[in-house]
Amino acid sequence: MGCCFSGENEESSPKTPLIKGNATGGSQYTSDSTQTVTQSARKQKSLDPPPNKDFLTSVDLLTTADMKNIKIPSLNKTFQDQGKVFDEIFRQFQEMKESLNDFKSHFTMETEGVPVLSKCMQLLSTRCGSCKLKVERRKYSVLIEYENQDVMRNSTTNPQQVLDCLQLFNSFNKNIQKILERAPEVENSAKILIDDEDNMRKEVTKADLAGTDGPETMKACNENIHKLRKMNNSLRTIKRHTERTFKEVVEASKALFSETEAEQ
Repeated sequence: MGCCFSGENEESSPKTPLIKGNATGGSQYTSDSTQTVTQSARKQKSLDPPPNKDFLTSVDLLTTADMKNIKIPSLNKTFQDQGKVFDEIFRQFQEMKESLNDFKSHFTMETEGVPVLSKCMQLLSTRCGSCKLKVERRKYSVLIEYENQDVMRNSTTNPQQVLDCLQLFNSFNKNIQKILERAPEVENSAKILIDDEDNMRKEVTKADLAGTDGPETMKACNENIHKLRKMNNSLRTIKRHTERTFKEVVEASKALFSETEAEQ
């Protein structure tokens, strides 16, 4: 397979030839095992939570902002605008995970049901055969440029499946880039609003809403402030998970290049 490598920043590598199938890339995961002496010890070990269970649970529990509407137009717009930009990042995060899982699913059979990304990229390299690919390393993504007709002619397996894999790879990388570029800005704007929570409550009080509208608006305002705090926690979780995924992508993409040049 012919391939070159380009980038937009100082981390980029020069054009690099693609090796054929025997590249080794990515990191391998190992775990220490502990000998158990008694049956009770083995039973207790089986009850221990798996590594990173809390982190994975925090990802699974992520939800949209769901900001409450309040009867003060200017303040309502502030909350709703913040909710919309968070929901966009949340959507991109969900799409990233889905595209990544779909990409890995194409290699389930060859990886005995454990499609580690580094191995998937090695298999993709083999499947691409003599296709001419250009890999572009950006600040927060790794993108593969290819011609459909070239893949149809030169891939070593079902060309449509190879095209699907290439498209999915680019899809989750584009979402990685969007998330890591935007998340810090959205997190900072939410923090500014949280720091201004007393003034937002004063704005509700000064509005002097009639009847039950006053208490209901204050309740909604307090709920939205709570949602802002939850939003920032969610953003930190999304950013942490996405950064870890990106590091894995960078390492795994070395499977497309000769080992010496990939390390440059």
